[in-house]
Amino acid sequence: MIDPAPHRLRLSPALPLWTLALLTVLSSGSPLRAQLVYHATAQSVPAPYHPGGGSAVSSFEVTLAESPSNPGFPTPVAGGFSLAFSVDPAFLRVDSIVPAGPLATVCGGSWDLFQVDLSVEGCPGTATAAAVYGFACDVFFPFEFETPLLEVGVTALAGSFVGASGPVTTLIVGETCAGVAGVVPAVGGDVEPTWIDAPLVFEPGPPVPFIRGDCNSDGGVEIGDAIFLLSALFARGEMPPCLEACDMHDDGGSPDIGDAIHLLTHLFGGGPPPAAPHPGCGAGPDPSAGACLDAPSCP
Repeated sequence: MIDPAPHRLRLSPALPLWTLALLTVLSSGSPLRAQLVYHATAQSVPAPYHPGGGSAVSSFEVTLAESPSNPGFPTPVAGGFSLAFSVDPAFLRVDSIVPAGPLATVCGGSWDLFQVDLSVEGCPGTATAAAVYGFACDVFFPFEFETPLLEVGVTALAGSFVGASGPVTTLIVGETCAGVAGVVPAVGGDVEPTWIDAPLVFEPGPPVPFIRGDCNSDGGVEIGDAIFLLSALFARGEMPPCLEACDMHDDGGSPDIGDAIHLLTHLFGGGPPPAAPHPGCGAGPDPSAGACLDAPSCP
């Protein structure tokens, strides 16, 4: 059961060695300029989850902005950066990191070099991204406004929301992991960015309509649905896209052999039909109790 209290997602800067060499070429090679301040922030929007415990997906942008209080603001930045963020590995996993914002196609094309690591050794839940952009066209970009750099996709692990009924908030926070440090190669010396805490919010989503008995989500209720369920239970077959559709008698538990027998008895022995919603699409009697995140056969 998940605690609705905020979970902390540790956000920390990191720099792969090969990128350090390239960014040193782009920058002046001077020591870190402690007097310059840059803020990296994770920007997110609420994402839906199913209260029954199914997984959910979300995404957030990582932005960079220079502090207006810096001497000589805005300071041109050489073409590259290295950043990292860490999620709670018991709650979320990072699925993707892609370039974002106006620099994603700087000079009319993709970044010169872009390397991501979705699982940093020794730092559970930590992922990194390092980029070099505009090398050929000699770009120096001022971050005087919040500028998106990365789009990050995350998935909540199955069961993460069991017992939750309202919004669940995780915190994306700044924290260095395993001694790594981020770099923004500003003109006159490299700068280590400061991270600003930001929430990642999951909210209860609307119930997904489904047909109880349509275990394989092909739009019909027939012997194939019983075979599909038995294969998932005993032959390591494909998992049903909507578990609640396979709970024929709506007893609130996980589908089992009794549900397959229930459907077969209805189809060939005159037994009772599956519980509502059946035979058409609809929501279950208790939408918050199920685990149906997707039912392709229902609009």
